[in-house]
Amino acid sequence: MAESENILQIMTKEESSDLLYKMILIRQFEEASERLYQRGLIRGFLHTYIGEEAIAVGSIPNLRSDDYVIGHYRDHGHALTRGIDPKIAMAELCGKATGCSGGKGGSMHLFDVEKHFTPSYKPWDQRMCLVPDSDLFSEINDNRANVVTDTINRFTPTGILLQSGDHVEADIIVSATGIELNAL
Repeated sequence: MAESENILQIMTKEESSDLLYKMILIRQFEEASERLYQRGLIRGFLHTYIGEEAIAVGSIPNLRSDDYVIGHYRDHGHALTRGIDPKIAMAELCGKATGCSGGKGGSMHLFDVEKHFTPSYKPWDQRMCLVPDSDLFSEINDNRANVVTDTINRFTPTGILLQSGDHVEADIIVSATGIELNAL
């Protein structure tokens, strides 16, 4: 008996239908995001997951709910498979406040702490995280650390003022445009 026949015997019809549904959802999401990008409604870069749907759908459901998924620059399919609501993800891509990063992150910064879906890792950013005595994602989950995507307006005595007008209190500031540590 062929290996593929063995797999089909292990999966129920409902399970295989669910996998197909998720792959179609990802494809439709990505096609819709391409259309919005072409109309100028998604700013910045857009790296779609078209043609890679089976990777996320075949792997992520096998993880435990407390396992972390670290995204990359083609992470929409991973986010949707991990359970991020497609409407919330699309709102993020379009820069809307109802997005999972408040509309400030865009395509490459989808994350959901409760679902253990982490901010994208992009090695060309040369990011450096300092999390004394702990794990960054645990710190974020316990509201002791934040991931913020915005432009710094100026430094203040207690943190930074962002171009959006938000003020972030900070002891340590790590720039994502190269390895540069600015301690207050």
